[in-house]
Amino acid sequence: MGDNHGNRTRGMTLLEVLVATVIVCVAAVGVLSYEYHAAKQIRMASAKIEAVRLGNLVLEDWKANGGSAIYAVGASSNPSPLDMDMGFLRTDNGVYRVTAGDIPMQITLKRPSGFPNPVPIKVTVQWRKDFCEGQIFSNDPAVVLNTYARPEQTGG
Repeated sequence: MGDNHGNRTRGMTLLEVLVATVIVCVAAVGVLSYEYHAAKQIRMASAKIEAVRLGNLVLEDWKANGGSAIYAVGASSNPSPLDMDMGFLRTDNGVYRVTAGDIPMQITLKRPSGFPNPVPIKVTVQWRKDFCEGQIFSNDPAVVLNTYARPEQTGG
């Protein structure tokens, strides 16, 4: 009888198994990394959408107020720089805090001193890169909106 060497099935060597494992691991890490970055980009896009909405709300309200240097109507309906009567927390002169879409945001209002006509007004909405509470730095993401207001529209 002849040799049966041609019919013998050959198994995988340890080296082949290790190479296949490494290839599968690299692919899995790549997929997980992509999912992580995609989720992060979705969260950043959501934050930008909320920031633009907030910025437009404040900018249009301020513009309707004639770009008043003392922007904000408090609970007493008297102009007050202390609050905006929109549920925002005042932290400093022209700086407010609010949480939108579970993201803590800071809103900064600016206008030049004096009485130019029309009045340039600027609203900056900013949030932390990690989307958490805490101090916001100049290199954190921001949305900046600018427009002009006419003080004579409202006596502002």
